[in-house]
Amino acid sequence: MDIKTLYANLRHSKWPIKDSYLYSPIVTFEVDGEKIPMKLVFVTTRGQADQCFVLATTMTALRPEAIIQMYGQRWQIECYFKVAKQYLQFDQAQVQGYDELCGRLAIVMLSYDVLTLAQREKWATVARY
Repeated sequence: MDIKTLYANLRHSKWPIKDSYLYSPIVTFEVDGEKIPMKLVFVTTRGQADQCFVLATTMTALRPEAIIQMYGQRWQIECYFKVAKQYLQFDQAQVQGYDELCGRLAIVMLSYDVLTLAQREKWATVARY
């Protein structure tokens, strides 16, 4: 069964919807003949109750809230690398050694921190008015 079919079955079932997520079943995937249990967490898309995205993990003992929090932290890291590569040209550097790479990374991280601080201050100013 694919994810869309599973979601449709869950919507028509009597499983209760939680506050921070919709459903969290444990399913089994087969990869190269080996069965792997995975916990799926269906989370609604902000502002669009009819749409959701699915988070998946092989750590089936985790609570759905912990999975959501971990993916949220991971998403912040992905956003950092997107900004670092697209706007701060981190991937364009042609460095020769480890020390140069560390220096380049430090400059990119400092630039990102300054930009993030400026954005937060801008939003704090807008929120006051």
